[in-house]
Amino acid sequence: MPIAKKSNSRIPLTILLFGIGIALIGLLAIYDASVVDAFKSFNDKFHYIKQQGAWLVIGILVALITSNIPISLIKKYTPAFFIISLILMFVVLIPGISPKLMGARRWIVLGPIVLQPSELIKISLILYLAKWLEVPRDLKQFLALLGLIMALIMLQPDLGTGIIVTMTCFILYFIAGAPMKDISTFIILSVVAVGILIVSSPYRMDRLKTYMDPTNDPLGASYHINQILYGLGSGGLTG
Repeated sequence: MPIAKKSNSRIPLTILLFGIGIALIGLLAIYDASVVDAFKSFNDKFHYIKQQGAWLVIGILVALITSNIPISLIKKYTPAFFIISLILMFVVLIPGISPKLMGARRWIVLGPIVLQPSELIKISLILYLAKWLEVPRDLKQFLALLGLIMALIMLQPDLGTGIIVTMTCFILYFIAGAPMKDISTFIILSVVAVGILIVSSPYRMDRLKTYMDPTNDPLGASYHINQILYGLGSGGLTG
């Protein structure tokens, strides 16, 4: 069953407010995590939250503008947008164009312009899948497309983005009316794949151990989660 179509592309007020609410919670989390570093580095504890707040305003304006673009026009240019995003995912792996920071190549630096292709692929993939899934697709076709994107993401590497992309694709595939058999197979394959990726990487294993046992390496991998527990224990939910 194809994804439902709507002629009116304007953002419903409830969805807009819900999105802004989540973004504001994110700003609060950024402030809490960056206040000390911002004061030390810029003598302004609000430095990072000002930056993110500006991007939030820009994002809201872009959302309001793009929501009024006819869906027919979006569908027309979606394949081109997806192909460009895909090309950039290959380009980001090229040394010289993409600097290696903390063991990862995730950014394309062109003078003052810094671009992260994995963020573009999130948007373009959602649009492309919405169009692509208008025609019934079997699980092999779906996994082939997702597998290509995941391979490019993991070559960077960026497991967090990979998990977000996989979950997003799963939701779209489910909404499009995929058979329960395919859904179950997809879930099993995803769990196995994530398990392999975690076991094959020492730092991911450290994160898993930290989640399972916060007392493991309290001054290293478990330091932050222990500070959270101390904070909650001392001040409660209100601080």
